[in-house]
Amino acid sequence: MTIRLPSCLVMPRKMTHTLFWIWFFCTPLVLRASEPLRLTQLDHASWTIKDGAPLDIRALVQADDGTIWLTAGNGLYNFNGVTFTPFQFQQSDLQVPFSIFEDRMNDLWVGFGIRGIAQIRNHIVIRTYGEKDGFPAGTVKWIAQDPNGIITAVAGGQIVQLRAGKWENPTASLDLGSDVQNIFFDRSGTLWAATTTSIWKLPAGDHKWQKVEAAGGFDTFFAEGPDGSVWAQNQPVEPVQSFTRRIWKGDLVQMPDRIRTYGFQMAFDWGGLLWMGSPNKGLIRILPAQTAMKTEGHKEADDFTVEHYTSLDGLSNNTVTTIMQDHDGDLWVATAGGLDRFRRPNLVRFVDRPTDYGNVLAQCPNGELWLGVQESSAISMRDSVLTEHGPKREFYSAHCDASNVVWVTGHQGLWRYSDETYKVVPPPAGILPEFVRQLVGPGDHLLYVSLTRNGLWRYSDGLWTRIAVPNLPDITPTSLLMDGQGRLWTGYLDNRVAVLVGDQARVFSGDKAKPLGMIQVFLESPSGMFVGATNGLAVLRGDQLETLQTVDQVDVRGISGLLQSANGDLWLNGLRGIVHIAATELAEALKSPGYQMRSDLMSEAGIVGPSPQVLEVPSAIKDLHGMLWFSTTNSVVSLDPSAIKSSTEPPNVTGMAMTVDGQPLPSGSRIKPGYHTLRISYFGVHVSAPEKVTYKYQLAGADQTWQDVGRRTEAVYTGLRAGKYRFSVIASNGEGVWSKTNDSLQFTVLPSFYQMPTFVVSCVVLGIGLIWLAYGVRIRSLSTAIRTREVVRADERIRIARDLHDTLLQGVQGLALRFGAATKQLPSGSRVRESLEAALISADRLLEEARNRVSSLRAQILTQQELIEGLRFIADEHNEQNQTRFRIDVECSVAKVSPSVWGELFYIGREAITNALRHSDASEISVSLRCISRAVIFIVSDDGSGFDIAAYQGAPTNGHWGLHGMQERAEAMGATFKCVSKRNVGTEVTIVVPMRWNYLKGAF
Repeated sequence: MTIRLPSCLVMPRKMTHTLFWIWFFCTPLVLRASEPLRLTQLDHASWTIKDGAPLDIRALVQADDGTIWLTAGNGLYNFNGVTFTPFQFQQSDLQVPFSIFEDRMNDLWVGFGIRGIAQIRNHIVIRTYGEKDGFPAGTVKWIAQDPNGIITAVAGGQIVQLRAGKWENPTASLDLGSDVQNIFFDRSGTLWAATTTSIWKLPAGDHKWQKVEAAGGFDTFFAEGPDGSVWAQNQPVEPVQSFTRRIWKGDLVQMPDRIRTYGFQMAFDWGGLLWMGSPNKGLIRILPAQTAMKTEGHKEADDFTVEHYTSLDGLSNNTVTTIMQDHDGDLWVATAGGLDRFRRPNLVRFVDRPTDYGNVLAQCPNGELWLGVQESSAISMRDSVLTEHGPKREFYSAHCDASNVVWVTGHQGLWRYSDETYKVVPPPAGILPEFVRQLVGPGDHLLYVSLTRNGLWRYSDGLWTRIAVPNLPDITPTSLLMDGQGRLWTGYLDNRVAVLVGDQARVFSGDKAKPLGMIQVFLESPSGMFVGATNGLAVLRGDQLETLQTVDQVDVRGISGLLQSANGDLWLNGLRGIVHIAATELAEALKSPGYQMRSDLMSEAGIVGPSPQVLEVPSAIKDLHGMLWFSTTNSVVSLDPSAIKSSTEPPNVTGMAMTVDGQPLPSGSRIKPGYHTLRISYFGVHVSAPEKVTYKYQLAGADQTWQDVGRRTEAVYTGLRAGKYRFSVIASNGEGVWSKTNDSLQFTVLPSFYQMPTFVVSCVVLGIGLIWLAYGVRIRSLSTAIRTREVVRADERIRIARDLHDTLLQGVQGLALRFGAATKQLPSGSRVRESLEAALISADRLLEEARNRVSSLRAQILTQQELIEGLRFIADEHNEQNQTRFRIDVECSVAKVSPSVWGELFYIGREAITNALRHSDASEISVSLRCISRAVIFIVSDDGSGFDIAAYQGAPTNGHWGLHGMQERAEAMGATFKCVSKRNVGTEVTIVVPMRWNYLKGAF
């Protein structure tokens, strides 16, 4: 077990004053492995009125959510480890709370000072009970719950139980002798009751009360030991003498059955020691017989010692009113001035001597641990004995060599301590004694010593030699280490480390961009050579010092102590105090350069950094038992890395609250658009160590992963998009135990008008409409341009046709007439006349062709009426004997069809009519022109002989291109062409011209 130092404050009650001081000064202080820590060594925290704690606290209870409820002179409060929140009662007839209890259903029961009891669920009073419910008037002193779940209370000197909504007195038919003062259920379910004159018990499942052989009294309190023993503390009415006594069997044989002392309340701690509260002497702890120092003539009742803890030690007030043990085993002490918490520490103070300034540490091979305290004698601890050595002095450093000789440096120079004798070792000639700083080495025959302003020296058998080898920096080292191979390592102010091997030195440097600064300490480890410096932690890799990164870089500033425990964990002593880095984190950092290690600050009440800097280094050592010792600004502490107390209880996240632009909103709220800032506050209840609680949260709908926010207790969001969100938060107790995501806060951000689906649809429709409008405008513009070009072309055709008719044709016709007249004057049959007549025939053909061309020019700019008349003219011209009937049906009132359309239909119609008249031997030809909402339909049909259309699908071999020409013209103007023909039935040609802006100016 861990070796602990004895308590000088704990003394046998029968020891005389003289014997005590003889013992103190003349007897070595024996260390007892089983001795408990002193009260001053426990981790103590206190909350007073300046921290918001109420005065005159009367009762305590820890709720299932981890918070502590307490009753005080001015009301009911809830404490979450940081804040005391008053509970607001709504009923005006309720009095000041006095007692408090939480049942197995997590309902809170609060008893009042004059009358009544209230039941509270989820921070809401769900019912109050009074005299109308059978609850007696008077102070409600105690509340408990029996094994069957029945709420039991003491009020008005009676025991009452709640059954079916009514309070009943189970002892109404039993004469207990006097008013009941207190009740208590032990772990077996036995009910204990104390009256002013006696103590009674009712075993579980029994209906018969049994009187116990013990006197009652006023202000009687019960407690149950870890062995099942039941203890009562009371002040009998007669005689006036207070006792704490065992009233039921147990195995605590080292404790006497009766202790003559008096206090308020009682509780057993984690080690089975009895704590009591005194009305004016603070906190009392009873140490059992085996730890008490016995003197001649002692009695059994005095076979114990009493330890006090008062306001002088830091207690909030000397009037202790109640004591409670929480879920983690910590003890909470309520006083008239506030609230105190005591728990087992991981960092155990050395309290036998003042160690609040400048301490040095050294470990000898024989197990002896040396401690040098400024302006005091050196202290050694070996084989459970604490010994002081020599006169008072100042200490710079200490070193124990292989022969267990202790070397001490200080303002008085270098001293050698061996065989209980100090010997001064003179420094080199010309060097002041106070310049001797650090030293390492195996003993008298070889020591390496750093001398301020004078570099590195070797001391061997009384001789001093300045070390000067190639590559070794010619400045004074700031740290020294002799490794397991006998090599000397030196660290310097300027980010450099050197190792001396024989007469050669190798120098290693840290990162020049982010220098380590002054090297203060080395650690030789199986994982490598580590160095601690003013600016961080590094490991030697090849010829370079590689800086190791941490999440919180402040944790590795000013390292003057560096240790590694048996499990591979690193322990640092730096500016912030004692820092722990787990072996798994270190392994990951060594494997992955740049990895940021997580570190834990070992913060316990009153133990703070910084560690010693420059002098008194190294500030941490490991003894032969594996215990780690650290020197801090105000104390020397020890730590057993194999027995670190850790909490397995995760924090309980409570108090999630949401505000939008400063206005509080409940979960499930619908947040209007246009807000600026959304804040969500939360808190993880961990009353044992609220300063260690860290958080992660995630806003589903916004955060992709959990956000690690450290100790921040508020989340802030701005500019959230419309949608549904769920906020969840988890908390860690600082030791890797995380809470579960049980509760969450949900809300909906409503969309702005421009985020609504209807707005989006409207925008899409409007966009499509605008595109369609732009398209229409573009089409109209193109159509107008096309029509303009058509009109221009039509006008040009007409002009050309007119010019050809009026000039060329007329001129040629005139020439032909003149030649004809001249020809008639020549003799008939002459060769000249025949030649001229042949030329005149050619001229007639030329004129006919020219007239056809002129007609073609004019046909392309036909109107609807001209189309109809032109087709009728074609039919009449080719139907010379009127053998074929010709019929035209028109159902079209469109006046704004492009002239080119009518022209193209004319050519197609002419070809179809001509073909029918020439080849089909038809008796009737019909032409139909119909205009519907989306098209112009033009049909030419006959009842002739028909033809084989398949023979005309490819390129014609007989030179007939009419059918292909009609199809090409139709396709050229975007129309569909269809020709249907059957033998002896006839032929039908159909042209469908769509109403496109290319052709129409605004139809139908």
